[in-house]
Amino acid sequence: MEKLELRRQLFHLGFGMLLVVALKYKILDVTRLILLLVVGCVLSLISKRIDVPVISYFLRTFDRSEKIPGRGALTFILGALITIIFFRDQILIAYAGITILAVGDSVSPIMGKYKGKILTPLSKVKYLEGTVAGIIAATLVASLFVPIVIAFIGATVAMLVEALEIKINEKFVDDNILLPLVAAGVMQLVIMI
Repeated sequence: MEKLELRRQLFHLGFGMLLVVALKYKILDVTRLILLLVVGCVLSLISKRIDVPVISYFLRTFDRSEKIPGRGALTFILGALITIIFFRDQILIAYAGITILAVGDSVSPIMGKYKGKILTPLSKVKYLEGTVAGIIAATLVASLFVPIVIAFIGATVAMLVEALEIKINEKFVDDNILLPLVAAGVMQLVIMI
């Protein structure tokens, strides 16, 4: 795994967990998440034209230099925001869904690249060892918010979805938006059953 991708995954993990902690302890709420998303979009647009000292450092260090600077962080915030809105009455499920994204989606590619030997039947580029490691790590962290069996089911379904390469109109669906919703939705369904 190249250094940029490793740094990116570790940033994803840290950023996601920091976001969940900020939500849990009421440092962030829906209004502040929306504000953070708007400010992030504005900074992304500005960063395309000029060098913004701290932002440019983060983009150089952690970003893939896509057409939209900071796209990963922006879609992570959007995914968290949508999950919080949809599951506002089951907030612990929302937190668990966001942690599954933060942890599972970071651990899976790291372990897959370093320890992967068996490709999943769901993808030509993702490894079974990474998917299993993502499920285990995401289950452990999500179990801080929901019972471990529910966390395991949510993490398993989310990591299987992550292993797929889902396209709509020839464009990949962003897993930063999809995974916390899938995880939270599955966990909510299990609780209802």
